[in-house]
Amino acid sequence: MSNSIVYIHEGFNNPGDCFSYAGARHYIHQILPVVYEQSVALRSTHDIPSRLDLSGPDLVVFTGAPWFWENCTNSVKYAGAYAHLQMMRDVRKIAVGIGSCFLAVHSKSRIESIIRSESKALKDFWSCFDTIIVRDILTWWVLSLLGIEAILAPCPSVAVGEWYGAFPGAGNTIVLSEPLEMNFIYTYLTEDDERFYLMETDRLVKAGASTMAWIIRDRSTLPHISLKSMCQEIVQAKASRFFTARVHAALVAMGLGLQGNLLALDSRALSAKLYGADLVGSKASAFETLSANLEPIAPAAVDIRDAINCSLEALL
Repeated sequence: MSNSIVYIHEGFNNPGDCFSYAGARHYIHQILPVVYEQSVALRSTHDIPSRLDLSGPDLVVFTGAPWFWENCTNSVKYAGAYAHLQMMRDVRKIAVGIGSCFLAVHSKSRIESIIRSESKALKDFWSCFDTIIVRDILTWWVLSLLGIEAILAPCPSVAVGEWYGAFPGAGNTIVLSEPLEMNFIYTYLTEDDERFYLMETDRLVKAGASTMAWIIRDRSTLPHISLKSMCQEIVQAKASRFFTARVHAALVAMGLGLQGNLLALDSRALSAKLYGADLVGSKASAFETLSANLEPIAPAAVDIRDAINCSLEALL
């Protein structure tokens, strides 16, 4: 059995990436007797060798974050990740919680055209993995275009329900808020969606909804907010529903037993839809239609714990 793991992830500046990493690690530790692990954040291609102890890891785990968008293979993120993969060619590799980030203006045919134009680089990259577990139906389809098999399962961030339990309240609502300008997709946000978000937040608060700042204006404070305290704040609201524009806020809330609405800004919203969130806003119908067009050819989603468990059993 494997006992030495290297995790490669997006970093800890965003709570969503933290929850994805922590969830994947949680499930893996339930399965494997891990005695050594190392965590590597994908920040740049500089000084890669010194950031990784190559003393013979048994398993490499990529966790979370969108990995498919237009022109993604020319990004620093892909360059850094590919450099890591090349340093560990003979090590078994699993990718967990892999997602997409396409805009609503990207039709199914347009996405297919984008993927085919980058197919060689994408296939070279994703063929390095022994197992790939994706968190949205679009990512499953994208990989199928490349001839690469993947397992469709919820994002591992929903593991919070196992850590803290599921505590749906008795009808209250919680708004998991953010200053919209802090969202990296803000440039593409329509005035209608921004107006909808502000008006809906105001309406819910006036009706008695609790509020929690999922993202605040000063990102430097994020390292001082624990994942546990964020979950506890949601639980303490005693809410049964949520409203948010943050994908992982929706996923974490649902992991804790709530249901609710996510303002859909890009295809990351499909990962929340996969776990039961209702998509709202001017772009929601585009992603609902895209998902509906892919459902007849996609496999049914499986439990994320089962997906990781079966993958590791086959791999190790």
